[in-house]
Amino acid sequence: MKRIVLVVMLCALWARAGVPFSLSDSSRTVSYHDSFWAKDKAQHAVGSFFLTGLGIQSMKRLGLSDSKARIWSVSVTLSIGLGKEIRDSRQKNNIFSVPDLIADVLGIGLALWVVR
Repeated sequence: MKRIVLVVMLCALWARAGVPFSLSDSSRTVSYHDSFWAKDKAQHAVGSFFLTGLGIQSMKRLGLSDSKARIWSVSVTLSIGLGKEIRDSRQKNNIFSVPDLIADVLGIGLALWVVR
């Protein structure tokens, strides 16, 4: 129960603060306000939760130990999330979003906590 309260409190603080971004180069200046409570963040958290949980269960069925299945699943899910943010940063009118990565980590953590 303490873990859930801590996660909720951290999310509330993050959402209240917001994360402003400003990008500029020779051709344009773009400002972003990347709210932690955006629909996009929920998609990141839920996607990471399911990828991690599915990965753990699949790898355990393939014969890996619980700890190795968790390590591989977390590594693959984080790599996918990081790769998506790198791809986003290279697209026009898009940014590398730290709040998206935080949502990914929250989803992964929840999956590790739920899947035993």
